Parts: sequence; C-alpha cells; structure tokens
Amino acid sequence: MKPSKKRAKNASGGVLKLVGELQCEFSFNGTNCTGICYLTERPNLDLLGLDMLDKLGIMDVPINSVCNVSCSSLDTPVLPKKTGERLLGKLKRKIRTHSDVIRPTPAIEPQRNLSMENQSNRHHGAQRRLFTVGQKVLAMDYRGKHPTWTAGRILKKKGSVVYEVSVGSEVWVRHANQLKATSIASNKIQYRLPLDVLLDTFEIKTPGIDTSVSVQEKSDTSLLPRRWTNRKHRPVTRLQFDPSTRSYESAQRGGVSGT
Repeated sequence: MKPSKKRAKNASGGVLKLVGELQCEFSFNGTNCTGICYLTERPNLDLLGLDMLDKLGIMDVPINSVCNVSCSSLDTPVLPKKTGERLLGKLKRKIRTHSDVIRPTPAIEPQRNLSMENQSNRHHGAQRRLFTVGQKVLAMDYRGKHPTWTAGRILKKKGSVVYEVSVGSEVWVRHANQLKATSIASNKIQYRLPLDVLLDTFEIKTPGIDTSVSVQEKSDTSLLPRRWTNRKHRPVTRLQFDPSTRSYESAQRGGVSGT
C-alpha cells in the first residue's frame, strides 16, 4: 500500500480522508478485474476508482441493484430525546422545522358545537321543519304589498331546508321557515275571474254607468295604520350668546335685557 494523493467526497459533500491506495484483484457478477482500491480512515469503507467502475459496468447499473442494504438494517445508536421532544411526543405533535414554513397549512374545518345547539333549541322550543313531496303547505306570498300565506303543494326538495312549491300554475322556491304545514287543499282556493269573461260567458250586456251617482273610492284596507304620533312639536328657542348681557332671563321671556 502506498499513500494516495487523490481526494474524495461523500454524498453530503464532506471530504473523505484517504489513507492509501493499493493494487488488487476482485470479481463482480462473475467478472474478474484488476485495479486500484482506495482505503479510508473509516472501517469497512473502501472505494473503487472510476476506471474500475467503468470496467465492471457499474456506472450503467441502477443504484438499487448494487446497494441492497436498507436504512433500517444499519446499526444506528438510539440517542436520548430532549425534553422538548419528549413533551411533544406526549402531546402527539411533530417538531416544526424551517422547511415547515414552505409547506401550506392544511385548512381546518370549524367544528359545530352540537351540545350548545341542542341546548338552545330546547330552551327556545325550536323544532326542525321537515316536509315530504306532495304535502299540502302554506307558502309565504310576497306578491302583494304585505306578505301573506298561500296554499300550495311540495314538489321537490332542494338541499336540506329549501323546497320547490307548486302554487297554482307557478313554482316557487321557499325556505323551510317560509312554509307551514296545512290541511287546506290548493284546489279549494277561489279565484276571481274578470268581469268581461263572465259577461261573455253568460251573454250579458255591460251595464251603463250612471254619472249622477258619485262613486266613492274604496280605501285600501290592506294598508297598515301609522305608527308615529300626530303630536305637533314646538320649535326650540335656542340661546343667543351675548357677552354684554347681564341676564338672559328677560330675553327668554320676550323682554329686553339691560346692559
């Protein structure tokens, strides 16, 4: 063995100190070869030159077929854990490193407090409204000036609390809070036909309008009364600041104050 002037590095980029080199013969997969083998200061770590690797054809062989030793089979000493690692192990949490900042934080879905919801529902007497297809209901009608209830029938359920309701020839979409269960059939609703249709059906002449009779317009009973008071407010007399006035009492009563 003679000293070596070559330099070698490991996979991490560190420098491996070569103790020496020697000429040796060995075989690999049935191929005999002679070449230079480099010895390092670490035990069981001998290196082959690039010329040897080229002769044996190892450069073209995948690394998995050459190195069959797994990491789990290596005898690595078990190092004692630090206090922080033991504490995080009890809490079942992983230690955060600098690379964790690059990773996206997983989105955590908010959890519903079902016990608090049930307690609130029992306190206020809230009940979940469930309707079936074909059930008779009263749906909120917003076509007039003020919302009213109109009879209809459930056609389809959309989602968990939204329903399609058949009202006459129309289909409305209503929330469960805008529906009421009822036993009134929708076909029992009376519809008012126009006067012209009735006159044409029964062949009745249109009655003449007497101009001498004054027709009083009927007020809309659907209007709600006023919710504000009719009391008249007196204007407030504001104080006029005058530094030369000794007293403001006579000025507030309508008199003239002396200086």
